[in-house]
Amino acid sequence: MRGIAKKCCIFLMTFLLAIQMPVMASAAERLTDTGNDTVFIEENVLDGTEGIVNESYKGAYTKMRFSGKLTQVYCPKNKRTYVYKVGNMPSNGRITKVSSSNGKVAKIAIGDNNVRIKPLKAGTSTIKVTVKTGRLLTTFTSKLTVYKWSNPAASYKIGNKQLKNQFKNTNIYDYKSANNKTLKFDVKAKTGWKITSFTYYDKNWKSTSYLNSAKKIKVQKGGSVQINFTNQKTGLVENVVIRIK
Repeated sequence: MRGIAKKCCIFLMTFLLAIQMPVMASAAERLTDTGNDTVFIEENVLDGTEGIVNESYKGAYTKMRFSGKLTQVYCPKNKRTYVYKVGNMPSNGRITKVSSSNGKVAKIAIGDNNVRIKPLKAGTSTIKVTVKTGRLLTTFTSKLTVYKWSNPAASYKIGNKQLKNQFKNTNIYDYKSANNKTLKFDVKAKTGWKITSFTYYDKNWKSTSYLNSAKKIKVQKGGSVQINFTNQKTGLVENVVIRIK
């Protein structure tokens, strides 16, 4: 009986350690510029960079996740705050502490139970996020790399108007247009970059993708055209936005 009890105790301890042991995974992210924040939307794709912790709440298990690698862009003339969620956080979960090892590169804070990071200059920093669920504290560690903005567009035409130079130091340009006018977009990426999304958002944030179709778009005042360029060497995503005024 003692032998059986001992084996049961060993099994139970191994199980408890296993459900708290981080494993590696990641989430694909899509950039959307909202005017104030650049929001990353988690697509739950695993690629080996994200910390996962199993947690139990009210008898149900969940797998909390936070990316192990974060990349951001610092625009001198268009500063942004990036907002990240802790994936699959239980309803009793609360982010209690965040930190950045290099305060000159990025400023970090908690807002609405999300992680808010503001890049300040190019460089790297170690980000730590602590989540409390019941009595358990879980800390995720991520490597943040901030790149200085580099215009990824070789050409950006609306009709015959060339706009590429408008994106030298910022990713946003306000374009004046009549309401409900159809505009022709002709955009080409620089060598080493690839256009990975081409989306129009109307004034109510309803989206239409034009990545694989003709770029003739009927625009509304208050809408925007957002193009994501991905660097084929680093994987960095830069978001170029035309706001219709």
